[in-house]
Formats: sequence, C-alpha cells, structure tokens
Amino acid sequence: MEHFPNTSLGFADQLFFATHKSEATSKQIVGYCIDIDRDNVFFEGTGQMVVTFHKAGQTEKALYYLKEIEKGTILIPNGTIGIPYATNIGSGYGPDLLWNGADKNPCVSSAAWYVFGKMNHDPLAAGYTKNIPAVDKFWLK
Repeated sequence: MEHFPNTSLGFADQLFFATHKSEATSKQIVGYCIDIDRDNVFFEGTGQMVVTFHKAGQTEKALYYLKEIEKGTILIPNGTIGIPYATNIGSGYGPDLLWNGADKNPCVSSAAWYVFGKMNHDPLAAGYTKNIPAVDKFWLK
C-alpha cells in the first residue's frame, strides 16, 4: 500500500517468521509461514516478503531471503528447477494439512514471487497511483 510504514515489517517477523527443514532438499530454510502456527516456510509468502523488503529499501534482507528460497529449489525430471509451495506438508489455515506434494512439487506462485523478487519488480506497483482517499489510509492514522 502506498506510504505504508516500513516499521510495520517487524510484525511479520513477530507473527510469521519460521525456520524449517525442507522435505525435498533436507536443508534448513528460514522464511515466513502462511499463518501464526509457523509450522512450515511458505515459499510464495517469503517471495512476497522479498518484494516488500526491496520496496522498503532493505536490500540486504531481500537478498538474504532470496538465497533461502534458492535452498528450497528442486530438480524437475526434465532437467529444470522449480520451487515448491512450502518446506513441509504443515497446515494451511487452521488444522488442515496442505495438499499432497505441496512440499515436493514445483509451484507456479512460489516461482513467480521468487522471480519478482530476483528482478526487483513489484507487480502491485500499478495500484499505488489509485489515489486512495486519506480517510481510508488506516496506516496513516
């Protein structure tokens, strides 16, 4: 969101920061979970945080988390690489486990956010000029 305070990024660490061993690579990976139970590292969300860190001018953190995502890349039988949805089967929202293969198969959304972060591209930037009324900018209050 336009003019969202960088100081709010600390809340992501407090609520969603996680470290887990990847089922696919057996490497310990640091990143962000999809919810507050912190039972896996969510590669798509970690990629979203990379874009956020770039936007906040925290390039060192962005590069650190890009390397963490890279630790989770898997080799696909056709010789290319992919990024799974999560480090382990963990849960999505609530007690339900993620789908079978979420930790070992390539995922388009994870790869897309990784590429956005790697290219320092913010896919939401077009919306920053929507002239949101000041009264609706809860983060400025």
